[in-house]
Amino acid sequence: MKQILTHLIHDDIRLTRLIRTLYKLDVDMNDYLSNNCSVIFILMGIAECPENEAFLAAYLRKIEAAGKRLEQKMLIQLLNG
Repeated sequence: MKQILTHLIHDDIRLTRLIRTLYKLDVDMNDYLSNNCSVIFILMGIAECPENEAFLAAYLRKIEAAGKRLEQKMLIQLLNG
């Protein structure tokens, strides 16, 4: 189960990075959001309810930050490569 969750979270990070990049190019990708977080929360036993909204918001912020770090890391590798 841990491996599945890790894979889903990695996919969420990659997709977030892709959507951010396309958004910068003025391509609207909102219809292509995967909603992986719902699946991840269900697998972790976290119910989607108002009480968990803060947890969801924190998760989304962390995914966004991870996407930015990955983007910066790839840029540094390109510049150094």
